[in-house]
Amino acid sequence: MSPGLFRENDMKLWGWMILGACVAAPGMAMAQQQETLTTEAPPPAGAPSWHTLSRTSGSIYLVDVGGMAEADGAKVVRMARAPRAARSAGDREHAVETYQFRCEQNLWRVVRTEEFDADGSEFDAWDETDAAWLAVPPETNMAFLKVVVCDGEIPAGRAWPRLEDFLASSRS
Repeated sequence: MSPGLFRENDMKLWGWMILGACVAAPGMAMAQQQETLTTEAPPPAGAPSWHTLSRTSGSIYLVDVGGMAEADGAKVVRMARAPRAARSAGDREHAVETYQFRCEQNLWRVVRTEEFDADGSEFDAWDETDAAWLAVPPETNMAFLKVVVCDGEIPAGRAWPRLEDFLASSRS
């Protein structure tokens, strides 16, 4: 094998590995502490009800159970990600992503992302109306979210009527 061919094949292999990591990253399994699910009655439709979905060492993920809806043949849900510990008193930094799920096909996609800075004001938002549908990878945060959205199981524990109330709390 010529040295040039080896380098070219190595570059192709690295390219495929990087592409694979980028595609899989949104649903990758992390050291997550997932909340216990329950089949308790859901909150009234349309009334925000933020429940802690899971935690990592650096982030907390919350799902708006009351805001779940259906649109365009898919179930729609919002999930927030916030630092596990506030960086300072009054820190309201977080992001909210809106997902769609095609439950029967085991598919998901993100359709909107909103980012908020430390004072809670939105500093960036974008829609991803042409986002590709991806298979829900097993044993990931996305698989756990799918159980909530598609099977109607709700994370047990305290519900927050407003995400801002959670952010102002001790985040426990």
